[in-house]
Amino acid sequence: MSWLPFVVSGLVAGSIYGIAAMGLVVTYRTTGLFNFAHGAVGMAVAYGFYVLRDEAGVPTALALLLCLAGLAPLIGVAIDRLFARAVDGASQATKVVVTMALLITLQGLAVAVFGATPKQLAPILPTGTFRLASVAVGWDQVIVIALGITILVALTIFFRRSRTGTVMRAMVDDRDLARAAGFSATRIGVLTWSLGVATAGLAGILFSPLLGLDSVILTLLVVQAYAAAIFGRLTSLPRTFAGALALGLAGSLILRALGDHPTLLNGLRPSIPFAFLFVILVLARRTTLRELGVSAPWAGSVRASATSGRWLLLLLPLVFVLSPARVFSLGFALVIACALLSITVLTGTSGLVSLTQAGLAGVGAFAYIHLTAAGVPFWLALPAAGLSVVPLGIAIAVPALRLSGLFLALATFAVGQLIDGLLFSSWTWFSGAGDGLRGGRPSLLESDRLYVAFILIVLVALVALVGAMRRTGLGRSLIALRDSPQAATSLGIRALWPRVAVFSVSAFVAGIAGGLYAGLLQAASGAFFNTFTSLLWLVITVVGGVEHPYGAVLAALLFYFAPDLVSSGGPASPWLTPAFGVTALLLASRPGGLVGWISARLPSRLVAFAPGPDEDALATVGS
Repeated sequence: MSWLPFVVSGLVAGSIYGIAAMGLVVTYRTTGLFNFAHGAVGMAVAYGFYVLRDEAGVPTALALLLCLAGLAPLIGVAIDRLFARAVDGASQATKVVVTMALLITLQGLAVAVFGATPKQLAPILPTGTFRLASVAVGWDQVIVIALGITILVALTIFFRRSRTGTVMRAMVDDRDLARAAGFSATRIGVLTWSLGVATAGLAGILFSPLLGLDSVILTLLVVQAYAAAIFGRLTSLPRTFAGALALGLAGSLILRALGDHPTLLNGLRPSIPFAFLFVILVLARRTTLRELGVSAPWAGSVRASATSGRWLLLLLPLVFVLSPARVFSLGFALVIACALLSITVLTGTSGLVSLTQAGLAGVGAFAYIHLTAAGVPFWLALPAAGLSVVPLGIAIAVPALRLSGLFLALATFAVGQLIDGLLFSSWTWFSGAGDGLRGGRPSLLESDRLYVAFILIVLVALVALVGAMRRTGLGRSLIALRDSPQAATSLGIRALWPRVAVFSVSAFVAGIAGGLYAGLLQAASGAFFNTFTSLLWLVITVVGGVEHPYGAVLAALLFYFAPDLVSSGGPASPWLTPAFGVTALLLASRPGGLVGWISARLPSRLVAFAPGPDEDALATVGS
């Protein structure tokens, strides 16, 4: 079989990635905000195109014009005025959460409005072909490649030669100077976001006829443009486009090379961009990865208060009075609460954001199943499942020592995709691939009610562990590094061991949650522990309150148990996910979340579980 068709298709995919990645670079180099929802806004524009052309009957050219010149700027204006300005100068953790919440909101709205079933779009471009070296090449392929090159040339000339482009490049570093030169920061922001959304939307529209209109696939496909944007150091458009072409070619050529090994191909091919992304982030010199704009330290309100999980025991009577179906639902929510605690340990204490927690929990789940299948007793297999994930936590901690908040979030995102694509999809002996693996429970806990009671006891212990950790030297060091890195460094606090330790603890808690999950369902599948689940978990933890252990519990109960409690046993409302996304957008800069909001409004005698009074963490480090 000739390699030329794969080269052409790779250049086509790379050109679409390049269009999306260049839009991402444009918004970042102008505003200093890395838009993790870039793929989601592209998906939203693609759905708008579908509504206009396929449902309303608008001609293709006019629908394309209305979407790219009308809908995309409207979304850009909304992002600029509602979100981008609100987080200008905020911490990188807040910025990451805001864009992740926007991603979850848009994706959830697409499912709620259009359903989860992918929609097929008719071709947009001409479908005729011509012969090139005895190979049929489509005119649509040529047009896409030419379109990518044209956009690259146009944007490069715009930023280098036009006065507006020059001001857009300078805006992120010195807005006051740009205003003094007579330029409106508001207009520049609107223009930037309109341009960014238009490029993302064009990429989404071009991908839709090839892969179908699917909210998750489109969102995560455009996400692969992250690697190309990082290859361009988030500043260089030519390097970004070149990186996108290289990624497109690699993905296509590996299809030709591994066509006879479908299992390996299905896991490896989508993982290439993220392996590329992770390698760049880990090996790049610090001077080449510089965060643009101004970001404040992530400062929470909890300093060193002790937290007891005893209040959670009030849920114990529910285990024995609810119907069997709702007991199982409660148990599932409590398992997820354990998983969300791994985010509380990491983000709530250190201010570092990890986007791979679901993958870590999945590794714990499969490790638990393998251990129990090998005859290891449940009481040893569960903690061993947690310990098995710790090496991954340490591996993630290594780049955390040299990467700032944004680039660390990107690195963990890449790790999550690699776990999903390699461990869960390619290593069938480990995960069972699409069928998953069957697990079990000890005979003592065979009943769902007894097992859920056991989960609750474990959750109480984990909540107490997280609360107690904050009063140790480790916890105080992490909080000091979170709230005032420069002051902590001046006091002799080094980030090495505290960060390795907190990533290890977070991974251990995620692994325990995975083991509990496998025991509850008596099965596990990598389909649940995907990267999108990691993003969702971060968002709902922020809603509950990312800096307090009870925030994780409240978030899990609200998202996974409350809908079942008030329903008649049917599926949860499709509006639940976007509702949590919107709430996270409102609470992103308030790490106390709903727990902090509630505790601030209740009489003090009723909030023994609430964050305690602030203590001077810096002064007591090492005590």
